[in-house]
Amino acid sequence: NTTAVSWAEFARLAGLIGGFDTSRVVDGSTTGDTWTAPRPAYSALGSDRGVLLPTLEHSIEAWMAALPGAAGAGKR
Repeated sequence: NTTAVSWAEFARLAGLIGGFDTSRVVDGSTTGDTWTAPRPAYSALGSDRGVLLPTLEHSIEAWMAALPGAAGAGKR
């Protein structure tokens, strides 16, 4: 889990793993938005401890498997 991803990349990955159509996920920009607080130009999701964590794909799969109604939910 050493790769930083954008929010859109995260949404696409979660959608693909969950079997959803990801064609409606679009990359966005805050340029021109009128936010109260300033937003950073680069805000990819990352972790300084990523080497110690399972892959992002594995983590998303485990989370989806634990959701109520999912196959294998509640089994660990």
